Amino acid sequence: MKPVLFQVALCAVILALGAAGVSALVASRGEVQVEPREAVVPLVQVQWIELSPLVLEVQSQGMVESAREATIAAEVGGRITRIAAPLESGARVHQGDVLVELDRRDLEIARIAASAAVAEARAALELEQAEAEITRRDLLASGVDEPSALARREPQLARAQARFDSAVAAGEKALLDLERTVLRAPFDAVVDRRLVDAGQVIAAGTPLAQLIATEAYEVALPLGAADLARLEPLGVGEIDGPAVELSVEVDGRPATFSGRVVRTAAQLDPRSRSLMAITRIDAPLDQGSAPLRLGAFASARIAGREIERAATIPTEALRGADQVWIVDADQRLQRRTVQVVQRGTDDVVIESGLSDGERVITSALDLAVDGMAVAVEQPDAPARN
Repeated sequence: MKPVLFQVALCAVILALGAAGVSALVASRGEVQVEPREAVVPLVQVQWIELSPLVLEVQSQGMVESAREATIAAEVGGRITRIAAPLESGARVHQGDVLVELDRRDLEIARIAASAAVAEARAALELEQAEAEITRRDLLASGVDEPSALARREPQLARAQARFDSAVAAGEKALLDLERTVLRAPFDAVVDRRLVDAGQVIAAGTPLAQLIATEAYEVALPLGAADLARLEPLGVGEIDGPAVELSVEVDGRPATFSGRVVRTAAQLDPRSRSLMAITRIDAPLDQGSAPLRLGAFASARIAGREIERAATIPTEALRGADQVWIVDADQRLQRRTVQVVQRGTDDVVIESGLSDGERVITSALDLAVDGMAVAVEQPDAPARN
């Protein structure tokens, strides 16, 4: 019984000592100092906005095509007596150059016969005119006041006149057929293909050669709605459009050619909803250091409209499709919606939404809200002239 009492007494003593110690600690404590947590201000990079005039640019692509082609065909039949030396695939010919000559002997005989027919018809007409004059005088002498047309030999005179006119027309046709035995290039061209050989007998209408005009080549450039918004309004049909710079690879080397939009399609492409703008390149074989070749793939830069006050910012400064972050005078963020008119690989052009002297954030922001404080890495504005 005594050990139990002893253990109870010992526990009571320990509890009393513990309570006394806790009371002493509580009594000796001081006031707890709570230090405020320092806010973390993100460091950002900015670009100062400088508004200035800017000419927009539209980029497109297309294939080099011929502006005009022609298949030269014989207008009269006959045997081919001569083919001009340059009439081979790839050869260049100039307007008026002889391409093909036909045997003209049969047509020369026909011309002589036609000339004889003209002389005979002229003589018959003059004879009939003389007889009509004699008849008129006889009728007047006999006192006939109103002789009939037959009595005045008008039908005979009309028939003689018609025969003479027909003979003259036949003579002109014979001369024209003789001229057509010599076929000439209708314009400066390059020969695409020769279709006949010397000695071959051909009929009228037989194709002889295919020519491609070299005075100009064309490139059809598709333009979407965003592209058209960056250009001055284009008319329909023949126009005096904007200048175009074409980059083409010629024989494995880069080359540049100058052109101009000269017409547009009457309607949009039903599938892509784009408008075809036709660019004309004058003197494509003589313009650059190397001749422009048909079928070449061309990258085009079209001069667009001019903006009086535009801003160019890095692509990474754009948040989403049309928003940026601005740092105001109090070093706080402001979200701003802008109008983007041109997008490039490295930068974008802003037409409206920014003011001269504002600061646009160009660095990444993990978390951004309107009114948030930031520290600017480059606080000084650029020097202005």
